[in-house]
Amino acid sequence: MESLLNEYYKPILKWAGGKRQLLPALLKNIPDKSNTYYEPFIGGAALLISLYSLNKINNAVISDTNTGLYNLYKTIRENPQQLIDELNNLRFRNTKEDYYKTK
Repeated sequence: MESLLNEYYKPILKWAGGKRQLLPALLKNIPDKSNTYYEPFIGGAALLISLYSLNKINNAVISDTNTGLYNLYKTIRENPQQLIDELNNLRFRNTKEDYYKTK
């Protein structure tokens, strides 16, 4: 399972305090099937993505203190095409100025 996790279940984005490195240990301690998973600090969503991919959960309730991050996941759920369009329209140049503007 660990090699599958490393290859397929990658977080949407890197986030400080991410759980990706802990996935093998966390997944061993999570029941085989649960109806709803509650995640108070979604971060990069590594654990959530893994739980869905392994069919261990049916539903998830997510939260985070970072409203920008929370809104990203809300947009992915409610209007993924909007996010795709926005990302396709980005005119990002690899400059320090654009990095700080986009960040």
